[in-house]
Amino acid sequence: MVRRWGVMLAVILAVSMVVPVMGVAQDKDAAKSSEKAWAFYKLTMTVRETDGGKVLSSRSYDFTQKSGDWGQLRVGSRIPVATNSGGQGFAYNYLDVGLKIDSRVQDRDNDLAYDWRLELSSAAADPNPPGQPVIRNVSSNGQTLLAVGKPVVMTAVDDMNSTHKFVFEITATKIK
Repeated sequence: MVRRWGVMLAVILAVSMVVPVMGVAQDKDAAKSSEKAWAFYKLTMTVRETDGGKVLSSRSYDFTQKSGDWGQLRVGSRIPVATNSGGQGFAYNYLDVGLKIDSRVQDRDNDLAYDWRLELSSAAADPNPPGQPVIRNVSSNGQTLLAVGKPVVMTAVDDMNSTHKFVFEITATKIK
């Protein structure tokens, strides 16, 4: 009986030493198979303002993103706006105007998806009343399927205060 317990104890010790080693090997294999090489993309966003098909202005913005991660791009100005501070003169608040983009590139099964949120704002040329700016704003979000190396229109919107149209286009180039 003592001999049988000794043999069982030896088997239990042997198994307990082998199982953790097998588990570590399996964990390493699982980690290798779930790891995917990073993919980086250079994104070029072009914003065109048109009127009747004629391009009035065009701006391009280049930025780099890692597949799967959200990125941001902010380009603009801060505009001071005078506010009455209760009989003690004027105080100033500041408005941020310009282009704001939050985006993410996702690589899935040889497809490249682009999730985006954008806002384009500017101060009107002739504020009414003077000193109090009128802010024009275009805001949109969506998803776009990209073709590497080819420009794709993300969105195109009409300006509600004129005959102008804003066209947002993105081109992705794989870096790594």
